[in-house]
Amino acid sequence: PVGIAFFDPELRYERINHFLAASNGKPVGEHLGRSLPEVLPHFPPDVVGRYREIAAGRAEVFAGTVDGPHPAAGAYRAYQVTAFPVRRPGGETLGAGVVVHDVTEQRLAERRLRDSEAEFKALALATAQVTWTTDADGRVVDDSPSWRALTGQTYDEWTGVGWLDALHPDDRPRAAADWRAAVAARRLYRTEYRVRAADGSYRDTVARWVPVLDAAGANRKWVVGNEDVTEAKRAEEAVRQPIHAGGGQL
Repeated sequence: PVGIAFFDPELRYERINHFLAASNGKPVGEHLGRSLPEVLPHFPPDVVGRYREIAAGRAEVFAGTVDGPHPAAGAYRAYQVTAFPVRRPGGETLGAGVVVHDVTEQRLAERRLRDSEAEFKALALATAQVTWTTDADGRVVDDSPSWRALTGQTYDEWTGVGWLDALHPDDRPRAAADWRAAVAARRLYRTEYRVRAADGSYRDTVARWVPVLDAAGANRKWVVGNEDVTEAKRAEEAVRQPIHAGGGQL
């Protein structure tokens, strides 16, 4: 649905379609001959000012978003608005026209996406000692102090696919292949590999890659968490060692 309205140079409604009138919470007749601030007293003043400039012939096109509670229902709505001057062939300005698109669902989807991304990051922080993010192709762009503190890599050494250089040479080919498959499939990815620590020792880690998808299902980025399980593995191996009884018979 698209809303359409035309204003005179004083920003009074001359025409308005039923969709936009309904969006404003008033019938068409309650708009005609009245100014925008009279019909919608809570309309953003800065946008009203831009409309006035255009209607008076002092400005060109304006495009922006107006959102807030619906005037009638009170529920949140968001609209993409475009205002433009209406002129005679000779150039005289007759007023302004506006075209309004309802983008509420898009805005709500973006909000849900931001909330989901925050939840993924919180999960990574809660379950890993090292966290980092990559772009949609799995390449590191942003810094991760926790990763660099563990590995001793500089920012330049670890960005892009440089993080693979910090993996144990025996684990690197498998980790790279699994990572490429996960990026192509845009799916949750869990694997284990050894990471070279800054002191030269290797730490056993469990890595979880979580894709962050947009409303259309396309991947925007990855949130990655590495959990150090070295001590847990050593304890598990110790438990598995055979127990030898010393001296005598039971």
